[in-house]
Amino acid sequence: MAVNDLTTLWSLKVYPDEQQNATLEFANSDNGYATINTRQIPEPASDAAANGTWVIDETLNHQPHHLWFIKTKNTGGNKIVVRHLTEPFTQFDPDIVTSFDVVAANNRVFTIDNGRLFVIKTQHTKSGFVELTFDQDSSFTNFSTLNLPTAFPAVPAYPSISSLDEGYWRIHDWDLFFIKIKNTSSGFVEVYHSQNSSGYEGFTKYESWFTTADYSLNGSWNIGPDHNLYLIKQRNCESGSVEVHAASFDSGYKVVRHLGSGYKVDDGHNAFWLV
Repeated sequence: MAVNDLTTLWSLKVYPDEQQNATLEFANSDNGYATINTRQIPEPASDAAANGTWVIDETLNHQPHHLWFIKTKNTGGNKIVVRHLTEPFTQFDPDIVTSFDVVAANNRVFTIDNGRLFVIKTQHTKSGFVELTFDQDSSFTNFSTLNLPTAFPAVPAYPSISSLDEGYWRIHDWDLFFIKIKNTSSGFVEVYHSQNSSGYEGFTKYESWFTTADYSLNGSWNIGPDHNLYLIKQRNCESGSVEVHAASFDSGYKVVRHLGSGYKVDDGHNAFWLV
């Protein structure tokens, strides 16, 4: 996996000061993430930090980049709201009010992929399995697929795979991933991959290069382009800089590129890290 194959690293910096807007920063891999570009976005940092989930979507028409804010708290009503802006990130589009009540966020993961809203229900499902809801037309209100059972047993039926506090649920190119970073039987961070083309009826388990003892709690985990696994390491970095560790999907997550960045470790504690 060449350096140029790696994706852009995004950092949404948030601070407790209600008077300050959040700052979006990004760095490209071609110079080892050394050069940081900065954009101010029209969202108070305090709101950005506490009220929802941020997603960078590079797969929707490829360019420009799309930044999404799925606001699950303090929406001004009882529905979850989706906010969207594109480069140069200066103005939000009109808010999109979804059909989901804000209480739905208690046992669901909300994310965006290819401009579509995906809802992953992980607990107390009727089927006993983790369930997916998504829309085909980017309407955010008219969901063509509702509560589709996947191959993953839901909590509390089988917490050793699906527990939210043991890993991260991700959607990329319509495929479903669970990155399990704690309590793995192998002692390594594990990636469970379920394909959209199979109707999410099975999954493949990968044992990555990363040991849970050394890496699991030291940063943010994500799935990027080509289904590669990214650890944005913000803690215990000997260099004093945020590190990017990327494991290739083609190698079964065994081959890893290790890079530094222009971000200081102190930046890591007040930012969302996105790929």
